[in-house]
Amino acid sequence: MQRDERQQPDSPVTRHLGPLVWSSRVILIVAIAAQSLVGVLIIAVSLFLFVRPWSRSLYRRLCCKWCGSAWIEAMSLFLPRVCLTINGESDMLDGIGSGVIIVNHQTEIDWWAVYMVARFVGLHGNIKVIVKESLKRFPLLGWFLQLLEFPFLGRSWVDYRASLISQFRSFAQEDFPTLYLIFPEGNQKDAKSLSKSREFAAREGRPTLSHLLLPHTTGFNACLDALRESFPVVYDATLAFAHLRNGPVQPESRSFWTGLSHYLSRDVAYEVHVHIKRFSVEEVVSDAHWLDERWSIK
Repeated sequence: MQRDERQQPDSPVTRHLGPLVWSSRVILIVAIAAQSLVGVLIIAVSLFLFVRPWSRSLYRRLCCKWCGSAWIEAMSLFLPRVCLTINGESDMLDGIGSGVIIVNHQTEIDWWAVYMVARFVGLHGNIKVIVKESLKRFPLLGWFLQLLEFPFLGRSWVDYRASLISQFRSFAQEDFPTLYLIFPEGNQKDAKSLSKSREFAAREGRPTLSHLLLPHTTGFNACLDALRESFPVVYDATLAFAHLRNGPVQPESRSFWTGLSHYLSRDVAYEVHVHIKRFSVEEVVSDAHWLDERWSIK
Protein backbone atom coordinates (compact mmCIF):
# COMPACT_ATOMS: atom_id res chain seq x y z
CA MET A 1 0.00 0.00 0.00
CA GLN A 2 1.39 3.36 -0.99
CA ARG A 3 1.86 5.84 1.81
CA ASP A 4 -0.31 8.93 1.73
CA GLU A 5 2.04 11.96 1.90
CA ARG A 6 -0.68 14.61 1.87
CA GLN A 7 -0.50 17.19 4.57
CA GLN A 8 -2.57 16.20 7.60
CA PRO A 9 -3.84 18.55 10.29
CA ASP A 10 -1.38 18.80 13.16
CA SER A 11 -2.26 18.90 16.81
CA PRO A 12 -0.40 21.41 19.06
CA VAL A 13 1.73 18.55 20.40
CA THR A 14 2.65 17.39 16.89
CA ARG A 15 3.57 20.91 15.84
CA HIS A 16 5.94 21.23 18.80
CA LEU A 17 7.46 17.75 18.47
CA GLY A 18 7.95 17.91 14.69
CA PRO A 19 11.05 20.17 14.67
CA LEU A 20 12.44 18.29 17.68
CA VAL A 21 12.12 14.94 15.90
CA TRP A 22 13.70 16.34 12.72
CA SER A 23 16.57 17.90 14.64
CA SER A 24 17.19 14.69 16.56
CA ARG A 25 17.26 12.70 13.34
CA VAL A 26 19.74 15.07 11.69
CA ILE A 27 21.99 15.05 14.77
CA LEU A 28 21.89 11.23 14.90
CA ILE A 29 22.82 10.89 11.22
CA VAL A 30 25.66 13.42 11.56
CA ALA A 31 26.97 11.56 14.62
CA ILE A 32 26.90 8.22 12.78
CA ALA A 33 28.61 9.80 9.76
CA ALA A 34 31.33 11.23 12.01
CA GLN A 35 31.93 7.89 13.73
CA SER A 36 32.13 6.03 10.42
CA LEU A 37 34.50 8.69 9.08
CA VAL A 38 36.81 8.15 12.05
CA GLY A 39 36.92 4.44 11.23
CA VAL A 40 37.75 4.87 7.55
CA LEU A 41 40.24 7.65 8.37
CA ILE A 42 42.20 5.25 10.57
CA ILE A 43 42.36 2.80 7.66
CA ALA A 44 43.24 5.55 5.14
CA VAL A 45 46.02 7.00 7.32
CA SER A 46 47.47 3.50 7.83
CA LEU A 47 47.46 2.95 4.06
CA PHE A 48 49.04 6.35 3.50
CA LEU A 49 51.88 5.59 5.93
CA PHE A 50 52.58 1.96 5.08
CA VAL A 51 51.44 1.42 1.47
CA ARG A 52 51.69 4.69 -0.48
CA PRO A 53 55.50 5.10 -0.02
CA TRP A 54 55.99 1.84 -1.95
CA SER A 55 53.05 1.82 -4.36
CA ARG A 56 50.81 4.78 -5.13
CA SER A 57 48.68 2.65 -7.44
CA LEU A 58 47.99 0.02 -4.76
CA TYR A 59 47.29 2.76 -2.21
CA ARG A 60 44.64 4.29 -4.47
CA ARG A 61 42.99 0.96 -5.15
CA LEU A 62 42.79 0.01 -1.49
CA CYS A 63 41.55 3.46 -0.46
CA CYS A 64 38.75 3.31 -2.99
CA LYS A 65 37.72 -0.19 -1.95
CA TRP A 66 38.32 -0.17 1.81
CA CYS A 67 37.55 3.48 2.55
CA GLY A 68 35.44 5.09 -0.19
CA SER A 69 33.13 2.15 -0.88
CA ALA A 70 32.89 1.21 2.79
CA TRP A 71 31.83 4.70 3.89
CA ILE A 72 29.16 4.93 1.18
CA GLU A 73 27.84 1.50 2.18
CA ALA A 74 27.66 2.56 5.82
CA MET A 75 25.90 5.85 5.05
CA SER A 76 23.38 4.15 2.76
CA LEU A 77 21.97 2.47 5.87
CA PHE A 78 21.13 5.78 7.55
CA LEU A 79 20.66 8.46 4.90
CA PRO A 80 17.19 8.92 3.36
CA ARG A 81 16.32 6.14 0.96
CA VAL A 82 16.55 6.74 -2.77
CA CYS A 83 14.16 4.93 -5.10
CA LEU A 84 15.85 4.91 -8.51
CA THR A 85 13.98 4.58 -11.78
CA ILE A 86 16.55 4.19 -14.55
CA ASN A 87 15.33 4.77 -18.09
CA GLY A 88 15.40 1.60 -20.17
CA GLU A 89 17.38 3.33 -22.92
CA SER A 90 20.14 4.38 -20.52
CA ASP A 91 23.79 3.40 -20.93
CA MET A 92 24.99 2.15 -17.55
CA LEU A 93 28.41 2.85 -16.06
CA ASP A 94 30.78 0.05 -17.05
CA GLY A 95 33.97 0.74 -15.06
CA ILE A 96 36.21 -0.37 -17.93
CA GLY A 97 38.19 2.86 -18.08
CA SER A 98 38.32 6.43 -16.82
CA GLY A 99 35.41 8.72 -17.47
CA VAL A 100 33.56 11.91 -16.67
CA ILE A 101 29.98 12.05 -15.39
CA ILE A 102 28.13 15.32 -15.95
CA VAL A 103 24.87 15.88 -14.08
CA ASN A 104 22.26 18.61 -13.81
CA HIS A 105 22.17 20.24 -10.37
CA GLN A 106 18.76 20.31 -8.65
CA THR A 107 19.21 19.61 -4.95
CA GLU A 108 21.84 19.21 -2.23
CA ILE A 109 21.67 15.41 -2.63
CA ASP A 110 22.24 15.09 -6.38
CA TRP A 111 25.65 13.57 -5.65
CA TRP A 112 24.07 10.95 -3.40
CA ALA A 113 21.67 9.84 -6.15
CA VAL A 114 24.62 9.39 -8.54
CA TYR A 115 26.50 7.40 -5.90
CA MET A 116 23.49 5.11 -5.52
CA VAL A 117 23.44 4.50 -9.27
CA ALA A 118 27.16 3.65 -9.15
CA ARG A 119 26.59 1.45 -6.08
CA PHE A 120 24.10 -0.58 -8.11
CA VAL A 121 26.96 -1.65 -10.45
CA GLY A 122 29.68 -1.75 -7.77
CA LEU A 123 31.50 1.43 -8.82
CA HIS A 124 30.69 3.74 -5.90
CA GLY A 125 34.31 3.59 -4.73
CA ASN A 126 35.56 4.74 -8.14
CA ILE A 127 33.73 8.09 -8.18
CA LYS A 128 35.50 11.30 -7.26
CA VAL A 129 33.41 14.44 -6.98
CA ILE A 130 35.04 17.76 -7.82
CA VAL A 131 34.30 19.55 -4.54
CA LYS A 132 34.62 23.08 -3.22
CA GLU A 133 37.92 24.13 -1.69
CA SER A 134 36.16 25.16 1.53
CA LEU A 135 35.40 21.50 2.35
CA LYS A 136 39.13 20.81 2.70
CA ARG A 137 39.13 22.67 6.03
CA PHE A 138 36.09 20.80 7.39
CA PRO A 139 37.06 18.41 10.25
CA LEU A 140 37.02 14.69 9.41
CA LEU A 141 35.29 15.12 6.05
CA GLY A 142 38.04 17.37 4.68
CA TRP A 143 40.76 14.96 5.82
CA PHE A 144 38.85 12.05 4.29
CA LEU A 145 38.51 13.82 0.93
CA GLN A 146 42.20 14.71 0.86
CA LEU A 147 43.39 11.19 1.68
CA LEU A 148 41.18 9.77 -1.08
CA GLU A 149 42.52 12.49 -3.41
CA PHE A 150 39.25 14.16 -4.34
CA PRO A 151 39.84 17.17 -6.63
CA PHE A 152 39.28 20.57 -4.97
CA LEU A 153 38.18 23.67 -6.84
CA GLY A 154 37.88 27.27 -5.62
CA ARG A 155 36.06 30.21 -7.13
CA SER A 156 38.83 30.95 -9.64
CA TRP A 157 39.49 28.16 -12.13
CA VAL A 158 42.80 29.77 -13.13
CA ASP A 159 44.25 29.31 -9.63
CA TYR A 160 43.50 25.58 -9.58
CA ARG A 161 43.96 24.65 -13.22
CA ALA A 162 47.55 23.38 -12.98
CA SER A 163 47.00 21.24 -9.88
CA LEU A 164 43.75 19.76 -11.20
CA ILE A 165 45.22 18.84 -14.57
CA SER A 166 48.23 17.27 -12.83
CA GLN A 167 45.93 15.21 -10.61
CA PHE A 168 43.71 14.13 -13.50
CA ARG A 169 46.73 12.98 -15.50
CA SER A 170 48.22 11.07 -12.57
CA PHE A 171 45.02 9.04 -12.26
CA ALA A 172 44.85 8.58 -16.03
CA GLN A 173 48.25 6.88 -15.89
CA GLU A 174 46.97 4.32 -13.37
CA ASP A 175 45.35 1.13 -14.56
CA PHE A 176 42.33 1.90 -12.41
CA PRO A 177 39.00 3.27 -13.69
CA THR A 178 38.23 6.62 -12.07
CA LEU A 179 34.95 8.45 -12.72
CA TYR A 180 34.93 12.20 -12.12
CA LEU A 181 31.57 13.67 -11.18
CA ILE A 182 31.05 17.23 -12.41
CA PHE A 183 28.09 19.59 -11.99
CA PRO A 184 28.68 22.04 -14.88
CA GLU A 185 26.01 24.45 -13.63
CA GLY A 186 28.11 25.10 -10.54
CA ASN A 187 25.23 26.26 -8.36
CA GLN A 188 21.78 25.01 -7.52
CA LYS A 189 19.00 26.76 -9.41
CA ASP A 190 17.04 29.54 -7.72
CA ALA A 191 15.20 32.60 -9.03
CA LYS A 192 18.26 34.87 -8.86
CA SER A 193 20.74 32.47 -10.46
CA LEU A 194 18.25 31.53 -13.19
CA SER A 195 17.77 35.19 -14.08
CA LYS A 196 21.52 35.78 -14.26
CA SER A 197 21.98 32.66 -16.36
CA ARG A 198 19.40 33.81 -18.88
CA GLU A 199 20.96 37.26 -19.11
CA PHE A 200 24.40 35.76 -19.70
CA ALA A 201 23.03 33.38 -22.34
CA ALA A 202 21.37 36.22 -24.23
CA ARG A 203 24.55 38.30 -24.07
CA GLU A 204 26.80 35.47 -25.27
CA GLY A 205 24.42 34.07 -27.89
CA ARG A 206 24.02 30.76 -26.06
CA PRO A 207 20.77 28.80 -25.46
CA THR A 208 18.27 30.32 -23.03
CA LEU A 209 17.16 27.55 -20.67
CA SER A 210 13.92 27.49 -18.69
CA HIS A 211 14.56 24.73 -16.14
CA LEU A 212 18.37 24.58 -15.85
CA LEU A 213 21.28 26.96 -15.47
CA LEU A 214 23.67 27.44 -18.36
CA PRO A 215 26.61 25.00 -17.93
CA HIS A 216 30.20 26.19 -17.43
CA THR A 217 32.50 24.75 -20.08
CA THR A 218 35.98 25.67 -18.80
CA GLY A 219 36.43 23.01 -16.10
CA PHE A 220 34.70 20.34 -18.16
CA ASN A 221 36.95 20.91 -21.19
CA ALA A 222 40.10 21.00 -19.05
CA CYS A 223 39.12 17.69 -17.42
CA LEU A 224 38.69 16.06 -20.83
CA ASP A 225 42.01 17.46 -22.06
CA ALA A 226 43.85 16.05 -19.05
CA LEU A 227 42.22 12.62 -19.38
CA ARG A 228 42.35 12.34 -23.17
CA GLU A 229 45.45 10.12 -23.09
CA SER A 230 43.38 7.41 -21.37
CA PHE A 231 40.51 7.71 -23.90
CA PRO A 232 37.82 8.52 -21.33
CA VAL A 233 34.11 8.21 -21.91
CA VAL A 234 31.58 10.88 -21.00
CA TYR A 235 28.35 9.95 -19.24
CA ASP A 236 25.61 12.55 -19.54
CA ALA A 237 23.30 11.82 -16.61
CA THR A 238 19.96 13.56 -16.18
CA LEU A 239 18.28 13.48 -12.77
CA ALA A 240 14.61 14.28 -12.15
CA PHE A 241 13.28 14.27 -8.58
CA ALA A 242 9.59 13.37 -8.44
CA HIS A 243 8.91 15.68 -5.46
CA LEU A 244 10.15 18.64 -7.55
CA ARG A 245 7.93 17.85 -10.53
CA ASN A 246 5.50 20.67 -9.83
CA GLY A 247 7.58 22.61 -7.35
CA PRO A 248 8.42 26.26 -8.03
CA VAL A 249 11.94 27.58 -8.33
CA GLN A 250 13.36 28.45 -4.92
CA PRO A 251 12.99 32.24 -4.40
CA GLU A 252 16.50 32.51 -2.95
CA SER A 253 19.50 30.30 -2.32
CA ARG A 254 20.11 28.58 0.95
CA SER A 255 23.33 27.28 2.37
CA PHE A 256 24.44 23.75 1.53
CA TRP A 257 24.18 22.66 5.17
CA THR A 258 20.69 24.14 5.61
CA GLY A 259 19.47 22.34 2.52
CA LEU A 260 21.17 19.11 3.50
CA SER A 261 19.58 19.12 6.95
CA HIS A 262 16.20 19.61 5.25
CA TYR A 263 16.69 16.47 3.17
CA LEU A 264 18.08 14.45 6.06
CA SER A 265 14.93 15.13 8.08
CA ARG A 266 12.71 13.49 5.46
CA ASP A 267 11.38 10.02 6.35
CA VAL A 268 10.00 9.16 2.89
CA ALA A 269 12.13 7.68 0.09
CA TYR A 270 13.17 10.07 -2.66
CA GLU A 271 11.93 8.99 -6.07
CA VAL A 272 14.60 9.83 -8.65
CA HIS A 273 14.29 9.22 -12.37
CA VAL A 274 17.64 8.77 -14.14
CA HIS A 275 18.66 8.79 -17.78
CA ILE A 276 22.29 8.18 -18.79
CA LYS A 277 23.76 8.60 -22.26
CA ARG A 278 27.32 7.52 -23.03
CA PHE A 279 29.60 9.39 -25.46
CA SER A 280 33.17 8.87 -26.60
CA VAL A 281 35.62 11.69 -26.00
CA GLU A 282 35.97 12.12 -29.79
CA GLU A 283 32.23 12.81 -30.10
CA VAL A 284 32.42 15.47 -27.40
CA VAL A 285 35.56 17.38 -28.43
CA SER A 286 34.56 17.44 -32.10
CA ASP A 287 31.55 19.66 -31.31
CA ALA A 288 32.29 23.00 -29.67
CA HIS A 289 28.63 23.36 -28.65
CA TRP A 290 28.19 19.82 -27.36
CA LEU A 291 27.64 20.78 -23.70
CA ASP A 292 25.10 23.49 -24.55
CA GLU A 293 23.22 21.07 -26.79
CA ARG A 294 23.06 18.41 -24.08
CA TRP A 295 21.72 20.93 -21.55
CA SER A 296 19.09 22.09 -24.04
CA ILE A 297 17.98 18.47 -24.43
CA LYS A 298 17.77 18.05 -20.65
